[in-house]
Amino acid sequence: MDRPPQYLKNFQFPKVCVKVTQVPGAHRLRDMASTLPAGLYDDIIATMNDMVPTKVTISECNAKSFVGFCKIRGDKCYIRVSSEYTGVRYFLTLTHEIAHAITWAKYPYKTSPHGKEWKDEYRSFVLRFMSKGYFTSKIEHAIIIHMANPPFCAKLHTELVKALNPGFVPIKEIRCGKKFRLSGEHTYVKIHQRYSTVYFRCLKTQ
Repeated sequence: MDRPPQYLKNFQFPKVCVKVTQVPGAHRLRDMASTLPAGLYDDIIATMNDMVPTKVTISECNAKSFVGFCKIRGDKCYIRVSSEYTGVRYFLTLTHEIAHAITWAKYPYKTSPHGKEWKDEYRSFVLRFMSKGYFTSKIEHAIIIHMANPPFCAKLHTELVKALNPGFVPIKEIRCGKKFRLSGEHTYVKIHQRYSTVYFRCLKTQ
């Protein structure tokens, strides 16, 4: 990243009243927010307003190549979140992008996009909403495990995937010799596993 000009070296955002603006497509944004537990979206925005001293614009994005982004331009912040996600995934994606804004406000030009400072701010921000009754204890526990080392991508921790999908069993937890079926019609049998690599055979082709 290029070094900032000298006159921006000690730049501080002006402390202003933060206002979240919903740009065209706001009806879809409200639909996405409605998949969160009651009151959680408003709590997220109110908490963000206390921590980000700049105007924030939140909107949806339809791009397939990414699930969200945060862009800082002067004293304005633009956050876009994919319309593909709802519920807990939407919560984690929105807070992921808000954490970028918080990190920038605290450490402008001083951190990598998904460095230690961002991870600390992301974890701290998400944990503010635990133990408030928004999620079941099982999902809260899985989110806390997930946030121990927050990923920079949309990948979810196995425990969180299991909490969100009752009955889901990761392939790595299936015993060798056990048959299983994926989303299609084929049946498979697990024959061997070496570390994180799993070997299995499709029985329909036998």
